[in-house]
Amino acid sequence: FVLKRFSELNRVRFKLEKTIQDILRSRGGHKNVLLADEFLEEQMIVITPYARGRDVNRMQKEWKAMLTPLQAKGIVSGLCDALQYLHECDVVHRDVKDGNIVLDIANPDLKKITLRDLEHSSGITPKLFDYDVGWHETLAHLDNPNEILGTPHYLAPEVIRGEKCDPRADIYAAGITIYKLLTRHFPF
Repeated sequence: FVLKRFSELNRVRFKLEKTIQDILRSRGGHKNVLLADEFLEEQMIVITPYARGRDVNRMQKEWKAMLTPLQAKGIVSGLCDALQYLHECDVVHRDVKDGNIVLDIANPDLKKITLRDLEHSSGITPKLFDYDVGWHETLAHLDNPNEILGTPHYLAPEVIRGEKCDPRADIYAAGITIYKLLTRHFPF
């Protein structure tokens, strides 16, 4: 299990994380969406199942390589499927990035993912996680209109301008993520 603890200052973010995950779970969940097993509300702790693998950002730094389209295909497909599911649930992630995608290894014989393993991607499932800045209409009252949420390099222009966020912001961030997978750089 992985524990994520929120400080008292982040009580709103804990509520966002819990509510978004409750919404996603109520719709049945998705293989490319990592959801917590338990929320300890008094301690503001989220307990998530351990994913054997690492986040894509860290893995790409270890590999020191750009991914080929074939190597990126499974990650991109999983990310797009996860976002489709979130958007069907009327949820906007608001922090889509390679650091919020973990590659879960199902094959117990596979100790570490290599670039070659990505080409076949059997037994490797990309999972989107980290919903503490997510948005759903039932949570709109918690938004601070002066606060920009997300990671700067991945933010859509309308988000930076402080406009209302919708699924297009996630699609924009997915595009930045895919670009970074294939080049190891940001487009701007």
